[in-house]
Amino acid sequence: MGKTPPVARVQNADDMLAMLLQLIRQEIGDQPFCVAGQSYGGYLALGLLHELREQIDGALLLCPAVIADQTNRQLPSGRCVRKESIAHKPEEAETFQDFMELAVVATPESWRRYREEILPGLQSANADFTARYQREGYALSFECDFPGMTYDKPVCVITGRQDSVVGFIDTWEISKRFSRATFAVLDEAGHNLQLERTALFDALVRDWMARLSS
Repeated sequence: MGKTPPVARVQNADDMLAMLLQLIRQEIGDQPFCVAGQSYGGYLALGLLHELREQIDGALLLCPAVIADQTNRQLPSGRCVRKESIAHKPEEAETFQDFMELAVVATPESWRRYREEILPGLQSANADFTARYQREGYALSFECDFPGMTYDKPVCVITGRQDSVVGFIDTWEISKRFSRATFAVLDEAGHNLQLERTALFDALVRDWMARLSS
């Protein structure tokens, strides 16, 4: 989702995780650190917990994917439950349609933040790479280990009740084995939860950070 060109050594999720592990070894070494991830970033964060749980001091998972194959996920219906009048330019029609496809709370503020915080990543992504990666190598080879994985350090898992991309049921099945996890399912929240329930999102993240320092 950036300007880094695709590299031949990243063909699947195991390759992607190996690259992250290499980066951690180079930049962090054996020092403790915390990890945060949203959506597929949350999936990779779970992969890091699987490999480095003793080194990781805490995890923040925002609308994380926990099952790579979307057809196997338990998903609620994604519907817009709160909608206000939003002005957009004619040249933004396609972008606005994309926004509305996932919007659970559609307001001028959530539309503004979508354009400023999410759209740049979508526009700079390498579409050919992401399409092939999702089609051929999206799942970690040890995904089946996730439901049995335990972890005893501060975790914050934030999910959306109307998130039709990853849902919340599968995430709970994994999170209930994290002995120090706060697990939240927010109503009026979809996959772009941080734009739609900002105050609750901020409060939960602040609580997680306080628990890390305690």
